[in-house]
Amino acid sequence: MYNTAPNVREAAEAAAKAIRLDIIISPAPIIVIIMTVVNIKLPIYPNNQGSNGMVSCLISYEPFWQTLKKKKITTYALINKHNISSATIDRMKKGGGISTMKIDDFCRILHCEVSDIIQYIEDE
Repeated sequence: MYNTAPNVREAAEAAAKAIRLDIIISPAPIIVIIMTVVNIKLPIYPNNQGSNGMVSCLISYEPFWQTLKKKKITTYALINKHNISSATIDRMKKGGGISTMKIDDFCRILHCEVSDIIQYIEDE
């Protein structure tokens, strides 16, 4: 092993053990992490892992996708015409969180209510 700061090395090794990763510490102050295990459960938010291996979310964006379809607006238009970042769209596709400001933006762009963007789903 190369001579790196002990706290950096310890943190990297602890993270590697926690999620079963192999680490390589290069001579430069760069840490490269290589995944060796595919089945890793990392919560995006305090959500639960579903039985199918997907993250089960308490907030669903399904109404958003239906509203887009109903209003005939594409994600391309949201990104290029309305300056919504592609990262926001990607987070929504993956069930990640977005800010209330983004929800407000979507309501303004789509001329809709909050319930046309998000839906709360009871935890089973």
